[in-house]
Amino acid sequence: MIPNELQLYYSSSEVASDGGSLPQKTVTDDAANRYTIDWSDASGIDWSYAVGWFDNDTTTVALRGVLFSVWSATGSAITLATQLPTEPQTGDTFRLAQGLSFQSSMKIPINAVNASAPELATVELVFLSGVTIKQCRSDADLYVRYDADDETITISLDNETWNCSSALDVSSAVTDGYVQTTTGEWLSIDVDDTALPATSTTQRILVSEIHNAILPVVWVESESFDLVLHHFAVMENESSGTEDITAFANEIASTTLAAQYNDGDEYIDLTDGEGFPGRDFWLHLDESIDDIRYVTQRAGNRCYLADTSDWMIVPFNQGTTEPPTGQRVEDLTTQTAGMLRAVYVTSGSWALNDAAGFLWVSDYEGASPWNTGEFVEESPQPGDVYCETDGTPYFGIREKARQPIWYSGDTVQNYPDFDLALIAPESSSEYTSIEHPQDTIPTSFSPWFEGAVYWEKEIDDSSFSSEQIALVFRRILLEGIQGNLQIEQNLFFDWET
Repeated sequence: MIPNELQLYYSSSEVASDGGSLPQKTVTDDAANRYTIDWSDASGIDWSYAVGWFDNDTTTVALRGVLFSVWSATGSAITLATQLPTEPQTGDTFRLAQGLSFQSSMKIPINAVNASAPELATVELVFLSGVTIKQCRSDADLYVRYDADDETITISLDNETWNCSSALDVSSAVTDGYVQTTTGEWLSIDVDDTALPATSTTQRILVSEIHNAILPVVWVESESFDLVLHHFAVMENESSGTEDITAFANEIASTTLAAQYNDGDEYIDLTDGEGFPGRDFWLHLDESIDDIRYVTQRAGNRCYLADTSDWMIVPFNQGTTEPPTGQRVEDLTTQTAGMLRAVYVTSGSWALNDAAGFLWVSDYEGASPWNTGEFVEESPQPGDVYCETDGTPYFGIREKARQPIWYSGDTVQNYPDFDLALIAPESSSEYTSIEHPQDTIPTSFSPWFEGAVYWEKEIDDSSFSSEQIALVFRRILLEGIQGNLQIEQNLFFDWET
């Protein structure tokens, strides 16, 4: 399989059919600053934490192809997480993607998400006429060379080393052609052979960075509550071949603990903090029983922690009524309570009164944790009864049970900022409709596993042929954190036939 046969498409709850267009949005009034957009919202959807971008032919030139993320949306006003290059003007057009129903027609290069790639639209070369770039995988600018004598196209990183074995024959028109450098960078191109230059021509293309393409910058206020957000994309294998596809997250940094950490301590001391981020990252205990903490700031070898001690994972079954996140829940017997932050259904359904899965609860209060077989209901009582606990709940976060002690000499690592899960489509290519980033997710998440260099996660096995599957990206915003949070690590994919 060649790279452009594996695609990553945006998805949105607004898309009404497989491969449908994301509806165009229009700016209705000149913005007073670079953080706001006035628009006509006909959908009635709360677009908080959506990914958006201005159309490549929008009126304001400086905004063309610019990606942004939505912090909040109220009526006809959108507030962004970061500022735009200039103020939007009346008539500017843009797209928004949030939620999941079908895949849209909008896609980005699969090999590098939140890394480097050309614009979302195709790029027509000027000097090397007749060549249109459709997709790119490169972290640096590329050179495209047309040899008029051999009627071939090759690409290079340095304008000196050319991969002639990957030369593309352009003696006739080409659709979805594929060329690659000796070091692995590649272009997918269309070629109109009748429009090619009369003489050999080389053109340098500037590979512009795409940030927040799937995992956007989000804004968090210190007085905000804990939030669990989900973003979505649809991966499609357009090849008839079967592939084992693996996702890779950030490069692993590893060290040991310089001193014992007791649960509840405000900081953790590392033997060597070099190579770890300076702030806002997850620290992973890599021992026989693993664990995880969130580091708000690293000062040399000392890592200061956010308080995640009141997070609990509650297995449930006999689910009869779908509970809304942000709702306070408690049990009927002991009045043990907490704020519901996420719901994951792994089997059954609410309609058949047999939904089962996991509840994520924070702000836990009570003399003792919930026990097996207790009812979980809306708080304060009386209220809706949602489900029953199924198995002993445990304190923890991101599928990891909280450990009371991390010992001196234990191995610790940085951990990806996000988790990744899969949702298979129905036979009609329709997915379970998810409108908001905090809605119930019909699947479970499993931890990343440690690879040789990067954290890894298998996307699918060898049955993934000429099919599509939805990717769910989960991130956690903790109470007491303030400012812009951005996924710093690149996410990329590889496959084996």
